[in-house]
Amino acid sequence: MKQSPFRIALDRSKKTQADVVRLLGVNRQNVSRWYKGTVRFPREYADQVAQFLGTTADFLVFDRPLVGSFDPDEDLVQDPIDDAVADDAARRAARRKLRPGEVVERDVRGGLGPGGHATVVAVDGEIIDGVSSTWTLPQSYLHTELRAKEADVDIIPVDGDSMIPTLLPGDRVMIHRSSRAPSPDGVFAISDGIGISIKRIQLVRGSDPLQVRIISDNPLHTPDVIAASDLNVIGRVICKVTRM
Repeated sequence: MKQSPFRIALDRSKKTQADVVRLLGVNRQNVSRWYKGTVRFPREYADQVAQFLGTTADFLVFDRPLVGSFDPDEDLVQDPIDDAVADDAARRAARRKLRPGEVVERDVRGGLGPGGHATVVAVDGEIIDGVSSTWTLPQSYLHTELRAKEADVDIIPVDGDSMIPTLLPGDRVMIHRSSRAPSPDGVFAISDGIGISIKRIQLVRGSDPLQVRIISDNPLHTPDVIAASDLNVIGRVICKVTRM
C-alpha cells in the first residue's frame, strides 16, 4: 500500500508524530490519521509543516514531486526510496551505470555554514556517500543545457542561511564533480574535512602563492581567504531547484 506523503516526509526527516503535535498544537489522533493516509493532509498546516520537515507544501497536500512544475511533460523526481533501492542506486552511480537522465540525490545536507554530513555505503570496497532518492531529468536538458553526464553529477539538499538569497534552506543543488577548478568564479560544493559547504569561490587575483576567497552571499557572514592549495573542491554547482 502506498504511504502517505506526510508519512514519507516525516520518516525522512527523522522527526516523530509527537514533534508535529507539539509544533501545531493539534490532537495526536489527527496527526496519526495524516500519517496513515486515512485523512488528507490539511492545506492550512502545509507551509509550516513542510518547512519543519524539509519538504514542500504541494508534496504534503497534493503528493506532487518536489520539481513537478519544472517540465510538465516529464517525471523528474520519484518518492524517497527504501534502503535496498538506495544502495542499488549508489552502486550503479559508482559503476557509472545510471539510466538515461537518472541522477542521484546524496544522503547529505550541504551546510550553508558548518557543513553537511552524509550516511555512507561501501561499493566494491570503496566508501561513498549514500543515496536518498533518484531524479529522472530529460536527457537532452542534462547533456545539452547543463553539459553534464549522469554519473558526473550529484544532487544534495542545502541548509543554513549563509547563501541567502541565492540559496534557501530546503533548496536542492546539482554538483558537477568533474568541474572542480575554481576558475571562473562561481558557487561550489567544498569540503573542510568536517562536512560539505556550498559557497561562492573567488580567486584573489595577483596573490602569490595563489589564494581564494570563500564568500557567503548573506552579508551577515564574513568571507574567508585561504591558500588555493588548501581548498578542497567537490564540484561546481550547475543547477538549483527552489520553491517559488
